[in-house]
Amino acid sequence: MTNITKSLAELLKSSELDNQNVHQSILKLARTCSVIGKAEKSTLENQNVWLHFIELIISTLCLGDQQHFYNLGNTLIELIISFHGAGTVSFMGLSITRNSIICLNHLLYQMQINFNKNTFVQFWYEEGRMLNWLPMLWQNRDPLVRASALQLLAGLMNNLHTASQLLNSIALAPSELCQTLLQCIASREESCIVREQACYVLSSLIKNCNSIVFQYMDSLKANSILIYVEQNNIYYEISVLCSNVFMFISLDYNNQEKKIGKIPSIHSVQSSCTSLVPRTISHLYNCQDELQNCIESATTEMDNYLQLVATPSLITAICRLLNNLILLGKQDVVHQIYEHSIDKYLIGCVNEIPNDVESNKNLTHYCDILEMYSSICTVLTNCITNSNDTSQLISLRNKLWTEVFNFIAILSLTENQHFETIQAALELRGAETVFSSICIAMKDSNPQLRISAIGCLTFLLSQEIQKDSLGKSSISVQLVIDTPLARLSNDNENNLRGIISDVNKLSLRSFNARSTKSSGNEDPPICDIERNEIAISEELCNVLLHLFVAYNYNKSKRNKKLNEDKELIISALTNLLCVSNTAKKVALEENLPETILMILKESYVRLNLQPFELFKNQIDREKKIHPLLLDMNAILILLINFTYGSTVVKEALTKAGLADVLHKLWAWIALSKTVSTTALKLLASYTTKCTTAAQSLTLTTILPGTGLRKTPNTLALIHVIIQLVCKEIDKAGQFFDNHKLHFAFHVLRNAIHVHECRVSISKSTLLQFFTKIHPITTKRAKPWPLVELYCLEFLIDFTYYEEGQLCVPKAVDGLDVLFQLSKYSSSSNRILAISILRNLAFNTTNRPRLLSSVDFINVLHDIFKNGTLDEIRIAGSMLWSLVSNNQKGKLIIRSAGFSQSIQEALGRITLLNVDEEKDEEDLIKMLQYILKILSPADTKTD
Repeated sequence: MTNITKSLAELLKSSELDNQNVHQSILKLARTCSVIGKAEKSTLENQNVWLHFIELIISTLCLGDQQHFYNLGNTLIELIISFHGAGTVSFMGLSITRNSIICLNHLLYQMQINFNKNTFVQFWYEEGRMLNWLPMLWQNRDPLVRASALQLLAGLMNNLHTASQLLNSIALAPSELCQTLLQCIASREESCIVREQACYVLSSLIKNCNSIVFQYMDSLKANSILIYVEQNNIYYEISVLCSNVFMFISLDYNNQEKKIGKIPSIHSVQSSCTSLVPRTISHLYNCQDELQNCIESATTEMDNYLQLVATPSLITAICRLLNNLILLGKQDVVHQIYEHSIDKYLIGCVNEIPNDVESNKNLTHYCDILEMYSSICTVLTNCITNSNDTSQLISLRNKLWTEVFNFIAILSLTENQHFETIQAALELRGAETVFSSICIAMKDSNPQLRISAIGCLTFLLSQEIQKDSLGKSSISVQLVIDTPLARLSNDNENNLRGIISDVNKLSLRSFNARSTKSSGNEDPPICDIERNEIAISEELCNVLLHLFVAYNYNKSKRNKKLNEDKELIISALTNLLCVSNTAKKVALEENLPETILMILKESYVRLNLQPFELFKNQIDREKKIHPLLLDMNAILILLINFTYGSTVVKEALTKAGLADVLHKLWAWIALSKTVSTTALKLLASYTTKCTTAAQSLTLTTILPGTGLRKTPNTLALIHVIIQLVCKEIDKAGQFFDNHKLHFAFHVLRNAIHVHECRVSISKSTLLQFFTKIHPITTKRAKPWPLVELYCLEFLIDFTYYEEGQLCVPKAVDGLDVLFQLSKYSSSSNRILAISILRNLAFNTTNRPRLLSSVDFINVLHDIFKNGTLDEIRIAGSMLWSLVSNNQKGKLIIRSAGFSQSIQEALGRITLLNVDEEKDEEDLIKMLQYILKILSPADTKTD
């Protein structure tokens, strides 16, 4: 059987028979022979015979029944899932897992060769197949398992798929996949074979990112990937790898000495290029004690023990990754390669070609080295092809722009002393040119230039936000950045180098005009150039949104510079969303509400991982905001500006469940005065002129994993706000927090325009504040007049509705406090109290109690005697409502002597010189009509 398998395989391939029985019989024959065959001494010829034997079995499976492949694949996957399913990390069955994942890679290879694309996709994606165990294998302790798992992912990415299919299958977010691969490549403790496979996976990802077929989302597009690569310092790590290439087959020098009869020279051990790190290789096969003894023997030999090697196959994978990055980023990537001297290190990897190819091991090593040399040449060729002759000029220009932007941004520290100067400069040089230059700099790959431009943009936008308080300005930044400008776009629109040099001279509009004039005699091809219009704010918003997502999911917590850049990006996006309506539309299209709520939900998960009491004690002890709360505060400020003046944004956030997320986070928000004040500001902005947002305050819950309820909840967010108001009023005499109370009442004033909110307030204990703000108790000492003002402003809105008109008179000391405040001379509080009484008088239920109150009658007499025109007008409307269609009310008012008081008031009004004659006439007509109603019936007849 072993001697005829090759010819038998060729016979089956050339045969026209398509009978499964034949193939099934061949398989049975092969199984029988493998069982009864005797083991012989292995030789190279015997090994080749068995290879033919395996080829026969595979070809039989392919030509026969493909269900064997499916069954084998399902069995292998089930074996792996049994040890690594449900996201668990298991140390059991390591050899089974290793063999299974290796077999699965071979199976995937055969499927690529023998199956059509639709069948392949159906097996791996469309049958509910879950590969969420695959990321768990990347953390396995066996490097061969980790490498094989990455190799399987590379094989899947090289075949037809969509991004959603792949990511749903392995249950990873796009940014998480990229970060995991980049961290694997950058980890110096990782084995070469694992880093090699990670390079192949990332290369395939980069190759597919701009293809329509694979449908990759924005977080896997070119700009995002380049940012991920830059954040993880990959170029530097590549330079370190290339400087530590190891050209021998084994690290065991002693074994090599026995075989070749000599010890390798120092030059052969080291790379021939100049490196900033030591390049000698430690004896990794030595035990720890021997290695420690060697290190302690001489301190000068410390640099001779570096636990880092790079094999030729790893350098080949690195070169493939660099080639794909160059195709993606062009000159920007080439610039990074030159900046980190990767080209020099790659040239240093080229050395002599091995002569020993006698054994299979040597032959494989020989092929790896030749392939490495070939890949190095390809990278160097692409670097030269994509390099720009003006790179030095652009570098100098970037340095100049960086310093200019930094200088403008640093003016924010001068407390707005240069507002007029900056406005004059914008008017003189053209605001369009300035913001277009900032936009182009933000798109540049140079991180220093990009961040300095963002800092400059943040400062200029903050000036626009504060210009009403800072001084007059003839320039509207909002109009400038929201006005669509004509631009030229072609196939190289992502390549910013082509238009950067023109921005220093002209704005985009003048640039287009000059281009049109110069090419007036020629008609450019439609396929190459197309005209469109786009607002500067739209481009700025797109760039900032991509950076916001990329920096937010960056896992480097110890990098202070990255954290500072992240804060600056959030500040710039916050200011832009406040100034620009176009930016708000772009952010909605890019699903910013869902992104922000996802970030807040992730914060909720991280906060729940920490014991609440320990977290609270830590904040109380350190007297500063916790980093998690600080990040949350920045997001809340971003939401404040995002919701400002846009009902569409508020409705989108309501639909996404903003109120419910804030309610779940409130326990931690309340720990910080700063964060809680910001959250109240957000709720105040969020509920202003948006009844759906206000209604959502009654539908929230603190139960994890649930969203907005369909019916009002008895422990909703509005009840939290009510409790906060009561608590702040209780401690107003000791630790008064003006901002928290102000914004909390603002939220309630917005909420009372919704029926469900009014019902919740009516059933709450909020109106108990009457007893706390009673002038007899407070003596109206500071800050109680301000607290009175907040309460009265709320009541004037609440009593506009029937629920308030019925609740306020029933509250303890409610009417008494209003009567007392109506007597004081403070104009604002007095007129508010009188207006609330007017609202109460409009409800027929309250008429008997008011008419029977001596204090109420005295208040009205005092108003007609000493009140202002506005107060008399309010008192007149109260009397009108009390006596209309109310004979008992007429009798009480007439007997109380109000006819005389109204007559005296009319006499005073006629003697006053009033600017608004129409208002005076209306007031006189109203008072005369009230006198007519109060007069006896016989007088009316006369």
